[in-house]
Amino acid sequence: MSLINTEIRRPSVRSLDYPDLLSERRTESIRSRTGTIEHPFLIDGEASYRDSSNEEVEGIQAIVDVKAKHKGTTPHGAVFIIMNAALGAAILTFPYATSQCGGIFSLLIMQYLFVILCAGPAMVVMGVCADVGGASVYQEVVEVMTGSKVAKYSCEVFIIALNFFAAIAFLVLIGDQGQEIVHYMIGDEKYQDNAELIRNLVILSMAGGVCFPLCMPRNVSFLTYPGLVSFASVCYVMGTVFVMYFLRTEEAVVTVSKPANLSAVFLVLPTVAFGYACHISAVPVYCALERRTTRGWVKVVATAMALISMVYSVVGIFGYLTFGDMVCADVLLNYDFNNPAVFIARTGIMVSVMMSYPLVHFFARICYENLYRAARGWNVEYGVRTWTVRYYVQTTMWFIVTLLLAILIPGIDQLVNIIGSLGALFILGYPGLCFLGLALNKANHVPEHQLDINASEEEERISRRNDRIFIFAGCAYLVFCAFLFGLAFASGVEQMAGISTSGQVDNPQCYT
Repeated sequence: MSLINTEIRRPSVRSLDYPDLLSERRTESIRSRTGTIEHPFLIDGEASYRDSSNEEVEGIQAIVDVKAKHKGTTPHGAVFIIMNAALGAAILTFPYATSQCGGIFSLLIMQYLFVILCAGPAMVVMGVCADVGGASVYQEVVEVMTGSKVAKYSCEVFIIALNFFAAIAFLVLIGDQGQEIVHYMIGDEKYQDNAELIRNLVILSMAGGVCFPLCMPRNVSFLTYPGLVSFASVCYVMGTVFVMYFLRTEEAVVTVSKPANLSAVFLVLPTVAFGYACHISAVPVYCALERRTTRGWVKVVATAMALISMVYSVVGIFGYLTFGDMVCADVLLNYDFNNPAVFIARTGIMVSVMMSYPLVHFFARICYENLYRAARGWNVEYGVRTWTVRYYVQTTMWFIVTLLLAILIPGIDQLVNIIGSLGALFILGYPGLCFLGLALNKANHVPEHQLDINASEEEERISRRNDRIFIFAGCAYLVFCAFLFGLAFASGVEQMAGISTSGQVDNPQCYT
């Protein structure tokens, strides 16, 4: 019997801190053509990830836990996975965001308020809702907590959009870093006359020779260990930006200590949302923990957010102090092309995003295949049988479109606002709906062993207070999501439209 369809009178819940629900559920196996994987997210024989093929389920399980597939992920491993999901291309944009929002103080205030009030609590509540609803991926949590297929389908559409623009951003970064690597290798004289051609050739060769072939396998478990390279590259970039500030030989740069106006403060929010948009990956990470408790999950989230914030703050502060208002949207473009330390950083970031491209395609592919099957009314078995040709067509079309757009877009600053606006939906919008779902549909979502039919008056009072907290938090998240989405999306569209008509960017010296 599914808990979602259980009809009982509205209960009282003893505590806001839900205990380890999934530990009491039986662990069943999902059989696939490649073997058996332990999957603790089955309720009454029905897979919570019920719209995907077995290969996809195995791929997600392998991503979040390879070394301890049967034992579960340790808290330290979960912290690493969340950090690896968040840290990436966004780290290069924080110095530019510092310049746009009015200096270091504005950056730190907005960044840490966003983390403490939005990103951290949202990640915690999605884990709680995964427990309460028995779901193991983000879109399933949304469906269970809202009771709506429309909410789930809209979530999948926006996951596709987020990963689509992230894939374009990765290819843009490959071109930006790759052309500087070629610049280092061939010298300044030969480079200056062919800079744009070199950039386009780098994108074509690296994307076609590395990214596209890596998108072809249906299982992406082989990308787990390259994640270590990605994490090491990000840490190296942080160290490089920090050290290069103290080794700089340029004259004093122009910096600001306060924003020009109040609206300028909010210009950093799209970049912050871009940098912390790891909530989609956080749900399967939580479900793969060896001990799933709310208190333990709060510690994992708090640790991961603190470390992520430290990395972003170091790069944002010292990158801005090094170049001031002349900082580029990609801070590595500011450094001399013949600096060996920066050459290593560029190579590491390029390798990192080349490994990330097939991963974002993987998650997008799951969603648009699920939407296609739902539109055609196919069940999972028939969808898998007919998928082979469709799979290669989908992958090829995805690659061609993202490649063409990456060649046409001159810099990552043209994509940050769009990606930030979409990230806001998963950090604020859908968690806001889940907050409301916890309060308004508790009778359908809380497992039977958590119900207290004979609750005392004091417990009823606490339950009603918790409901009011959830409702307030949900409404606040939805309002702020609407504001941030509108601000970032409108700014992004305006910026990209300006490029199409004028062919100029904010800092043309960054794109030589």
